Amino acid sequence: MSGVRPPLPLPSPEASCRQYLRAVRPLQSEEQHRTTSTLVEKFLAGDAPLVHEALATWGRTTGSGWLAPLWAEAYLEDRRPLPAHQNAAGVTEQALRPTGVDHARWVAAVALAAVEYAEREVAGAGTEPALTRAARLPGIKRDTVVDHPGSDHFVVLRGGRVHRVQGGGLGALAEVMRRILALPPAAGAPIAALTSARRAQWALWRKVLIDEGGPGAYALDAVESAVFVLCLDDARGQSAARAAHRVMVGRPADRWHDKSWQIVLDDDGRIGFTAEHSRGDNASFHRFAAHIRDRSPTIAVSADLGRSAVHHRELRWDVGPGLQRAAHRAQRFAVAQGDALTTVAEHVPGTGRTVSGYASDLVVHVAAQLAHVALRGRPGGAYQPVDMGRYTGGRTEAMRPVSPQLVEFVRLKGEKAPDDVLRAALRRTAREHHRRQLECLRGAASERHLFALEVFCVHLLGHRAELFDDAAWRQLHSGLDVSTTSVPTMGVVPFSPGSASGYGLAYDIGANDVLCTVTTQSSSATDFVSALAEEIGTVTALVRNRR
Repeated sequence: MSGVRPPLPLPSPEASCRQYLRAVRPLQSEEQHRTTSTLVEKFLAGDAPLVHEALATWGRTTGSGWLAPLWAEAYLEDRRPLPAHQNAAGVTEQALRPTGVDHARWVAAVALAAVEYAEREVAGAGTEPALTRAARLPGIKRDTVVDHPGSDHFVVLRGGRVHRVQGGGLGALAEVMRRILALPPAAGAPIAALTSARRAQWALWRKVLIDEGGPGAYALDAVESAVFVLCLDDARGQSAARAAHRVMVGRPADRWHDKSWQIVLDDDGRIGFTAEHSRGDNASFHRFAAHIRDRSPTIAVSADLGRSAVHHRELRWDVGPGLQRAAHRAQRFAVAQGDALTTVAEHVPGTGRTVSGYASDLVVHVAAQLAHVALRGRPGGAYQPVDMGRYTGGRTEAMRPVSPQLVEFVRLKGEKAPDDVLRAALRRTAREHHRRQLECLRGAASERHLFALEVFCVHLLGHRAELFDDAAWRQLHSGLDVSTTSVPTMGVVPFSPGSASGYGLAYDIGANDVLCTVTTQSSSATDFVSALAEEIGTVTALVRNRR
């Protein structure tokens, strides 16, 4: 992004609390809303002024504003496993390998595209953290991120083997990849699976790995200091949804989830990725993914780029029996975590960027609520991300799309109101939806501000304000019914649900359809995506048939 960006604005506590009350009201009974309103008033009269002033003062000293450092902290203090729970993941829907290009040459081309991006990232270094040459290191209570700006190698993981690769043009690198692809799976312990474990457990075993020294400690340093990790999966013939699920949680012996970026390739020519979330948000991840997706096919069919010779070395873990047992346990744990989730994807035709003047984002969110009512009998708490990259230190804002107007539309549809009444209700919903989006884009949204005030209450005052122990706050932040993210041109993106019984929905709006990917734990992803597709069709027909 060129030009000087303004700093992310800091709303007033009063404005943020008013927005919060509007967000939770459609999901509450009268009694519940009175309780939440009382807690808001108590917070504004008590802790809010002090912690808000401290937040404003601190934000002026960070160099990246008041939100970005807290965004990173929220992830680094999270003790849950990285795959599925924290890291972002996705896969191209179609194979991108050009016709006539063999797999080894394709792998080399993708690696060179990633190296190209990393070099540009160094040349254009600014206030945003780098997505390459970084690793998240586990801790007992808090992780840390370490950058390796001088790194010039990448790591390839395949079949439990670890390869350090440096330099090389397309032809020479393809020969190295051909040798790597021909190797049988390793017989040793799947050490990489430890990065799928709970963070405190991995922190303890990582220290053992370092203390043992020798080849294992050397291999650990090589992986953590790499520019990126390239994961080669021996998989073919999978649906895009199954491939996305595999990228997110599969193959624990061939993933290093601590890396800021992993690129995952299968035998079909799809490109997948995982990204460690403390380093950025979907907007920054998209830039890297788009570069790899767009450049790799061009590089694959180009002449040899004439780079230096390739330096390739296979690394060995050679760890003790304790680490071997821990790695096998971590692998079983990771597989069970993956098996607990289901991912399905479906194209819903008949939509585009807009539907008869309505933004397709709105159509998707209205349909998601109609689907939730059809399956659960009530509207559900939901989340819609808004990119705040126009601001220095901006991170994805959480917009709450469930408004009183949307709930009214859902009610009228359930009562089989006439179409002209439904269209009028939908117009009111659209105006409120647009107003909330603009509120976010102006930097006047409440969600991240209240999150920051919650953090400052705990760390500055030593307690949590009652507002943040309220059931309404918990529902919006750890018990979401419908978690959504827009992933333009990123393909199939498994987006974990915000609660065990919730639905994770990622949607990619195309020229003539919308690709919906649904991930669930204890609910049926198939039922939700089917209901969602039906309701998208219903809303689309309603607005297109208006007189």
